[in-house]
Parts: sequence; structure tokens; C-alpha cells
Amino acid sequence: MKFSNIALCLAALQPVIAKQTALRQNHRRMENDDCLALIQDIQYVDGSGEEKFVCAQSDGQMIDIVGEGADELAELVKKNKFKSGRESVQGCQFKGNGNGPPRECYLPPGLQMKQAGAEDTDRQRKLATVIGDKTVLVVRVIASDGQTSADTALLSDSVFGTNGDPVNLKSQYGACSHDQLNIIPAPPRTDIVDGATTVTVSASTGDGDGVMRNAVTAALNSKFGVSSPTALADHVMYCLPPNTMSGIAYAYINSWNSVYSDNWCMYVSGQMHEIGHNLNLAHANEGGTTYADQSGMMGYSYGSSNTPVMCFNGAKSWQLGWYSTKHRTVNADEEYAGKMIGQADYDDNSNSHPVLVKINTSTSTDFYVQFNRKTGNNSGTVEAGNQITITRAAGEGTGYAESELLAKLNAGGQWTATADSEPITVTVNSIDITASPGVADVSITFGNTTPSPTPNPTPNPTSAPVTPNPTPAPVTPNPTPAPVTPNPTANPTTANPTPNPTTANPTANPTPAPVTPNPTPNPTAAPVTPNPTPAPVTPNPTPAPVTPNPTAAPVTTNPTPNPTTAPVTTNPTAAPVTPNPTAAPITTNPTPNPTAAPVTPNPTAAPV
Repeated sequence: MKFSNIALCLAALQPVIAKQTALRQNHRRMENDDCLALIQDIQYVDGSGEEKFVCAQSDGQMIDIVGEGADELAELVKKNKFKSGRESVQGCQFKGNGNGPPRECYLPPGLQMKQAGAEDTDRQRKLATVIGDKTVLVVRVIASDGQTSADTALLSDSVFGTNGDPVNLKSQYGACSHDQLNIIPAPPRTDIVDGATTVTVSASTGDGDGVMRNAVTAALNSKFGVSSPTALADHVMYCLPPNTMSGIAYAYINSWNSVYSDNWCMYVSGQMHEIGHNLNLAHANEGGTTYADQSGMMGYSYGSSNTPVMCFNGAKSWQLGWYSTKHRTVNADEEYAGKMIGQADYDDNSNSHPVLVKINTSTSTDFYVQFNRKTGNNSGTVEAGNQITITRAAGEGTGYAESELLAKLNAGGQWTATADSEPITVTVNSIDITASPGVADVSITFGNTTPSPTPNPTPNPTSAPVTPNPTPAPVTPNPTPAPVTPNPTANPTTANPTPNPTTANPTANPTPAPVTPNPTPNPTAAPVTPNPTPAPVTPNPTPAPVTPNPTAAPVTTNPTPNPTTAPVTTNPTAAPVTPNPTAAPITTNPTPNPTAAPVTPNPTAAPV
């Protein structure tokens, strides 16, 4: 009888003993094995965020990494030198929880890392795949002091649209990928219906999301007899009871698990954002603020079941590769000029206009140009609708890297930046959203596009004779011919002027400028003003008459010692007026070789 009682007691204790043995073995295994490191990205209701690091175990448990080694990991992430889910850390010192699983992994300074094992690498590579079928399991949680508000049917409808929900994780990823990524419910099992299930855990909401998360993982493994929740679906969403976590949601980068605070499990933007992290997408920022780029789903999330209806920004879209047949790369020695369409019109593109243009620099950080067409699958974009957007991201457009929205351009807008020591200019020539499909005409140039300066004038221009300080002849819109005297003389000058001009044999009518009988010992020159003025202008002046072969004013070889010019008055006039004066007699047909008035060493033009 006593033997039977002992046997019964041993039988009853066997599951407990087995569990404790497994935990101890698991603890020892974690102390001896490498630790697959993951980024945990947490989103808070106030729009802020936080990055942590965890040590992923093969059974799905996640152990927080703390210590100086965690700080070193954070620095590597900033430099894009750490790949979540692809690298293992060494030297973790696990801090226990009695005989239960450890809650922390202390990582000392002097971080040591290595490439993850082939099994882990293959799993993470599959998770990052964004084309084909992806199975998803939604988990409702009953804790010791609370439970998820929605039942499994409502959760299934909110994620897969199984009961008519119009906008959800499945429908929006299908729309944004143009049916290249197909989200489907996890394969049915006992107690998995339409991709949703419920688990019960002993943890309380007051224990926090870290304890609750690992409790849910253990419950799934036990309930379905699997070694890890990854055996149930590609991605597993934990919908925790209210008041369990301080954030609204978080996910592990390039991994399988995402965690939500109660109803956030049903909001399409939260779903798209966190599964986006599983697909290796980083945050979309603007102005240095995390999440502030609201042109796509990797910015802020919104507490609404079916809105906003939008996809991803240019950098994330390039990384996802859904529109790769309409990608265009412009290098530093190239230019681009042409039309672009939005990804929403990807299937309506008979002219093969590009959807995305990558401005490729010599570094891993590049610029991405996108026409953020506000229609169809992107009709609810919160920011930069129907504008050209320019985002910057590292990682060559293929790896995990936060993006920064730099510009939102309307028609006529222009953006400039510097890359590879050369200016880049993006100009939006026009945007036409009435066309089908809507198009934006864009130009992208490298280098200085300022026009070259005009060349220097020719050294010896030929035109009207030039004096040391010439002024051009004034021009009026409607010139009239020079005034003509009633009876002009035919030959106003002698054929061969003498070296020392005289006034011998003057004609009675007209006469040249009057000459004083006896020149003064110190003759006066023509009146000079500080800044000589051009010939006086009449209301409709005309330029000086031009003959076929004009000659410069004749110059005497030996000018007279004391030449005289026009008399000087206190207020000089251009030329003295006689009853019938002529400034310079003009004939209808000027002589072939007319000569101007004699010029002295510092001459002025003949008065007109």
C-alpha cells in the first residue's frame, strides 16, 4: 500500500521534474551556446520609439540584452554594421529567474560577434522574403487578471478580412505589393480557426509584457506540441490584454514575432508597421524626428481599424522590390529627364514610366525619388499626396536602415543637395493628376548647371568711328532725317584741305563758324564739361549721317600754333545760329569722300 502511494506521488511529480530538468538544461545550453541577436523596436502612443536588443532562443523565448555590450550593439546599428537576425553575440551572462528561464543577458564590454549559424540564417532570410505566401497566426491571450478585448473571430476579421473587414493586414499588403505578397491565415489545427487562436497563461498584466510574451510563447509550444511558434506560422502576432505594456506595439527586426497592446492588434497601420519590421523595414523619419514621415506605413501608426489607406515611402518601396521592373538608377555622371508615375498606378503603365528613381552616390547612402500619387491603394496617404518626395537612406536600398524625408515638391519645385562633392538638383517641371495615369515630369541633374558667362567682346569692333571716350549715338524709336537748309551748297569743303586750314574765300551764305580776326595769344578750346555730353538731342534725333566709306576727321601733321575753334560763351551752345544755319550741310547724294571739320589734338565732334 505504501509502495503504491509512493508510486502515485512519483507519477504526479514526473511532469514537474521533467519541466524543471528541461529548464535547467535550457539554462545551461544558453550559457554555452551563441546568442542570436535581434533588434526589438518599440512604438509608444506619444509617437516616440525605443530600440532594445534581445537574445533569441531556438524555442522562441526572447531574453533582454543589457550592459555595455548592448550599447555597443546600438552604435553598430547607427553605422549600419549590425544585421538583426543574421549575427550572433558571444559572452552573454544570463541572470536567472530561480529555476525559470533567465530574464536578462548581461553582455560585457568588448563585443564579440560572428555570423549566425546556417539554420538561423536560412530562417531569417525566408522571413525577409516579400514575395509569395506568408502565413500569419493571431494569438488572443487570457492572463490571470485580464484578457484581450476582442475575441478570435473579430481578430481574424481585422487581420484577414474573414468576415468582411474592408481594410486589413492581408488586403493592404496585397494591394501595396500588387498581389505579389499574399498574407494568409495560419494552417488550421485543433483550436486554430481562420488564423486565430487563444492561449491561457498564469502571468498577470502587472508582470509586464516581457514576462507575458515569454509565457505566451511557452503556452503555444505546449498547446500545439511544437518546439517553437515558428512551426505554426511564418509570423505570429501576440495580442496582449490591456495594461500589460507601456507601448502600443513592438516587433523584432527580421524575425517572426510582433506584440500589440490589446486593440492595436486590429488597427491596420499598426499591423502593417510591425509586420514591416519583421520584413526588415526600419522607421521612416522626417526633420530628425522618428516616425514623422507620414507619407507611408513606417511612420506613425494610427488608432483606427481601416485607415489610413497607404503604402510605403520611396526608400522602403525600393527595398521591398515590388516595383523593380519600373526602377531607374541615376549615377553621378548621368542625368534624368522624363515622366514618373505613382506606385498606385504600377499596373496601368503602358508607357513604362519609372515608379522609383534612385540617385546613386559613391557611398551606401542614396536618395530616392517617388511620385506619391494619392489614389487607389495609397488614397489615404497622410502626407505629401500627389507630390514628388525625396527620401534618403543607407544600406544601398536593400538592408535595414532608417529613412529621412527630405523634400515634398509641387510642380515648379526644386530641391538641391550635395553628393560626391557635386550638387544634385531635382526639378519638378509639371504634375498632371488628370491624366490616366497621373504623371509628374521630373529632371535630375548633377553638377553646376549655371550658364557659362558670355565671352569678352572682340578687341577691335568695327562700327562708327571711336574716340578716346566715345558715347554711342542716341537712338529714338522713330528717327527723322537731319534738318535740311532751303538751299544747301553742293561742295561745302575744299577738295584737298590744306595742312593749316584757313577761312579764305568764304561764301556769303552759308558761312562756317565765325572766326575772330586776330586770334588771342592763348586760344581757348571748345567748352569742356567734367563729363562730356553727347550731341544735343532733338525730340526725334537721328544718328550722324553715314557715308559708304567714312573717313576719320582729318588730322594735320603740324597743327597751327594757335588754332581757334568756335567762340566760347558763358553758357555755351552747340553751335551759333545764323538766319539760315546748317549744322553740317547735307546733300541728297553726299560726296564719296566727305571730310569732317578739322580736328585738333583734343577735338570735339563738330557741332550739329
